[in-house]
Amino acid sequence: MNTFTRNLLVCLAPLAIGLFCISCGGSDSADGAAEATGSSTASGEAATGEVESGSDASAESASVVEAFRKMAASEGIYIGEVPEGFPLDILPLYPDGEIDKSSVTEKDFSLLQVVPGDKDTVFAWYEKHFGKFGWSANDPITVMDRTMVGFQGKGGKVDMTLMDREEGKTFVALVLSPR
Repeated sequence: MNTFTRNLLVCLAPLAIGLFCISCGGSDSADGAAEATGSSTASGEAATGEVESGSDASAESASVVEAFRKMAASEGIYIGEVPEGFPLDILPLYPDGEIDKSSVTEKDFSLLQVVPGDKDTVFAWYEKHFGKFGWSANDPITVMDRTMVGFQGKGGKVDMTLMDREEGKTFVALVLSPR
């Protein structure tokens, strides 16, 4: 997959999710806010924020999201999951972390997660994990709110980026380049 295709898919993911949320009453508009809180709409009717499971809007948005997931997966990008055969022994899921995306290309594997804990705690956990393989870390570099570090050893290297998220969470991007 070329860089343009990957960037396009990454940019389209929020759009597909946004379309799904809007059709489910989760828009940021005044009507969406009224629906979400159960307050009255401009017409004076009470809004519940619920969408009937058989509604056309819900089915259509679900099919858009599913089509996007299939298109992304055909390019090696998996949203909210890892594919079968993903090297979780080398790129493990952080305890209680949430998978954002994963990808598989001819050259590398990547795993993006939002995990509980601060950057130092998360870094220490991965440093211990990669140490089990005899891999060593270079000195972490922090620029603005991003900390970048590389782990290298027999069989490959992993580039890791850590970024602070909302209170008590960290975004972790791992890219494994096997040799």
